[in-house]
Amino acid sequence: MSESENYTFFKIAEGFGGHNQTLALFAKTNLNAFGEEFKSIQQKNTTLHHFALEIDKKDYKEIKAFFNKENIAYITEVFEWVSWKSIFIKDPELNIIEFVCYDSEI
Repeated sequence: MSESENYTFFKIAEGFGGHNQTLALFAKTNLNAFGEEFKSIQQKNTTLHHFALEIDKKDYKEIKAFFNKENIAYITEVFEWVSWKSIFIKDPELNIIEFVCYDSEI
């Protein structure tokens, strides 16, 4: 959607009332909503395990192929109890990102 050195906005889906669903990533150099500088994130202060982005089943193989081409390490997991299959990667700051899709054939 939009990008600068201070932020990147990704359109996730059409939204409600004219506002798209977005994922917004902000540079650490930006002040937070209270006008404060961001400090180093300390694992003991967060409960964030990972975040997941839902993908279309038809994109699953394409995403794996892209990661292979770009030498991006990933693991996969199948969750039979909900018919999901997932691809997990780590971003440069070691946050875990999951790409997950529903697969009725599981």
